[in-house]
Amino acid sequence: MLLETGRVPLSRIMQGVQLRYTGYFNRKYNKVGHLFQGRYKAIVCDRDAYLFELVRYLDLNPQRMRSPMDAANYRWSSHRAYLGKDTLVRIVTAPVLGEFAKSLVKARLGYLRFIAEGKATGHQPDYYDVRDQRFLGDERFVEEIEERVEADREIALPVIKATGSRQ
Repeated sequence: MLLETGRVPLSRIMQGVQLRYTGYFNRKYNKVGHLFQGRYKAIVCDRDAYLFELVRYLDLNPQRMRSPMDAANYRWSSHRAYLGKDTLVRIVTAPVLGEFAKSLVKARLGYLRFIAEGKATGHQPDYYDVRDQRFLGDERFVEEIEERVEADREIALPVIKATGSRQ
């Protein structure tokens, strides 16, 4: 799953996904209890360097399954959304398609060419070079993210002004 977070933190998004899917699964199969063990794994990636490759990787996944199938026919693939077909999940395609062309038709054609080029590339170890099990990006990107995290962790202590008398 590839998510770009905004105002809602990733932990809250994942809590909702896990809660809803567990409820669905338990109702469908007449089960009770937890479905997932442990915390989900999240990797912060350098959007500029990896977004397109991650989209391509995910959209080609149906062809890598035990029973391979065309991504356009796999109902859980975001590939369908990029082609303008109905999907079970809302996918925001504009940021990716907009990089291929301004016209939606030309953008979809560019996207299809990009996906087709990836079919022959196979495994690319560069996209699995996760640093500190949390970051996908070069050293500059990792340092920038770590600095932001440290800045968010700093606690501002309230300033107490001394006055001449006690009240």
